[in-house]
Amino acid sequence: MTVLSWNDVLNSAQPLFPQGTALSVGSFDGPHRGHCALFNAVFSAAEKESLVPGIVTFTKALPGIKHPVSYAGDIATLSERLNQYKNKGFDFVVLVDFDDSFSRMAGEVFFTVLMNKLNMRFIAEGQDFRCGYKGSYGMAEITDFILQNGIRAQFLDLVQTDGKRISSSEVRRQIQKGNFSLVTELLERPFLLEIPETSYLIEKKTFVVKRSLLYQVSPETGSYKVLLNGSVPAVLIAASEKLMISLAEENPQSDFATVGHLKYVLF
Repeated sequence: MTVLSWNDVLNSAQPLFPQGTALSVGSFDGPHRGHCALFNAVFSAAEKESLVPGIVTFTKALPGIKHPVSYAGDIATLSERLNQYKNKGFDFVVLVDFDDSFSRMAGEVFFTVLMNKLNMRFIAEGQDFRCGYKGSYGMAEITDFILQNGIRAQFLDLVQTDGKRISSSEVRRQIQKGNFSLVTELLERPFLLEIPETSYLIEKKTFVVKRSLLYQVSPETGSYKVLLNGSVPAVLIAASEKLMISLAEENPQSDFATVGHLKYVLF
C-alpha cells in the first residue's frame, strides 16, 4: 500500500493515478464496522470500473484536533490504522495534516484537488459527510460538483446495531465503560492499546502506564484479562490516573523480562 502526504498530492505535476480512483474521505479512527460499509462501496466501484481504491484520511483523528479538552483519545494509533487500511485492501492512503491552511480550504477546492490530482472518478461517503471551511460543503454541494464533472458518488445510510449508530464516538464510549465484547464486535477485532516507551516497572510483575502519556482511549475503571504483545496472559487494572498491568497468576515463574519490551495490550 502506498502512503502519500497531502503535499505529495498538491505538488504532483500530473494525476497520480491515470487509471482513475475510487475514494472515501474521513478520519476513520478504528476503523470500525460503520466504516466498512464505505470501504466496501469503494472496493465495489473500483472492481466494476477498473479504478484504484484509495482513502483520504488524517494523521490525527479530527475530534482530537477540534475538541482537545473533552477528547477521550484515539481508538487506534496511526500505525495501526494504516495496518488496518492495508489489510482491508486499499492500494493507497493520503495522509492530511489538519493544519490552519487545510482547515480554511473551501470544499470545492478540496474536491477539485481530488479530481485533478488523484483522478477521482468515484467517491463514497455517509449522508452526513461535510468538508471545507466550517463544514460548509455537504451532500448537496458535492452532488452539484460530481454532476458537473462526471464523477459518481454513493451516499450511504448510517450503519446501526441495536438501533444505535456505529460511530467512533460510540466505540470510544464502550472502551471507557470496559464493554470489550461489544468493542470487539464493533471493530471486528480485539481492541489494541499501544504502550508508550516512557511507562515503567514498579516490580518484576507489575507494569504501570500513566494515563497522561496515553494517546488512545482506555477503560476508566475495572479489572480486565488481557494479552501482552498478543500472547502473554496478564491482568490490567484501570485506576483514575494510571493503568497497572500484572502477569497472570498462571505464570508464577515469569516476570516482565520474559515479555521483552512491552509494545501493546490486547483486550
